[in-house]
Amino acid sequence: MEREKLYKVFKGTFSTSELREVRRWTEEHPDNTERYIKERQLFDAIQFANISHEKEKKRTIKLSLLITKVAIITLIFGLGYMSNFVMIKKETNETAMNTITVPAGQSISLTLSDSTKVWLNSRTKFSYPSSFAEGNREVFLEGEAFFSVKKKRNNMNFTVRTNQCDIEVLGTEFNVETYKETNIFSTALMKGSLKIIDKEKKDRSIMLSPNNIASVVNGNIKISPISDFDLYRWKEGLICFKETEFQQLIKRLERCYDVRIEIRNTAVKTQKFNGKFRISDGLDIILRVLQTDSNFKIMRQSNESYIIN
Repeated sequence: MEREKLYKVFKGTFSTSELREVRRWTEEHPDNTERYIKERQLFDAIQFANISHEKEKKRTIKLSLLITKVAIITLIFGLGYMSNFVMIKKETNETAMNTITVPAGQSISLTLSDSTKVWLNSRTKFSYPSSFAEGNREVFLEGEAFFSVKKKRNNMNFTVRTNQCDIEVLGTEFNVETYKETNIFSTALMKGSLKIIDKEKKDRSIMLSPNNIASVVNGNIKISPISDFDLYRWKEGLICFKETEFQQLIKRLERCYDVRIEIRNTAVKTQKFNGKFRISDGLDIILRVLQTDSNFKIMRQSNESYIIN
């Protein structure tokens, strides 16, 4: 496959036939997929290097911060390229809390003072102390995050506070989705164990075992097996979906890119799609690729509004 043709896809200047050709080529053999990824990495590295310092500040991240001391976090730009971003120092009265707000289309990873690693998805708000008090590790989440919690020798609990439920852990890896505007709460556990406490029914709690997901349905916590682990690869800068209805996929894209997408073509609403995209590809490219597998038209009204006919 010619590099020039691949770069046209990366830039979003491809034709429909060129896009189909690249897609067929990547699906023919794993080596082709590997080369595609490497070429994309090279392309993004070149683009990243060409951005001036002033433009880079506008392009990367606008974080809402409440900080007690300078902290360094790692910003993940879709394909995994990383750069250091120094948060601004600010004093609070008694409790030193850092608050990060992740902009649309971005994701962030950081390491807490207890060595716990946290990945934050697009449009997530996360508050945590600069250092944990003795006997207590407590953070606050609105949005979606993946945690790899460092187990402490003194069995000091790690608690994630959300709008609907609290999650207590000792040492584990898990994903939490709790976007306020959707009123959804779900926790998927990969390793370890979790205790989930319903804030409205504090006398009731459940223990979650690995490879299961807990969701609040009609006011009750329900447990089911994890059907697709690729859903949690957003921390790698990927949007993955399998046998997903178009209307459900559109909701994910709306949340990720902070846009409004109106589906007027009712025939496509329940059509199921499979795919994997990098968040850095952008919404326009994702919709154009989906369009090659279906019969719909895209009308862009503004940077924040689309219509599907």
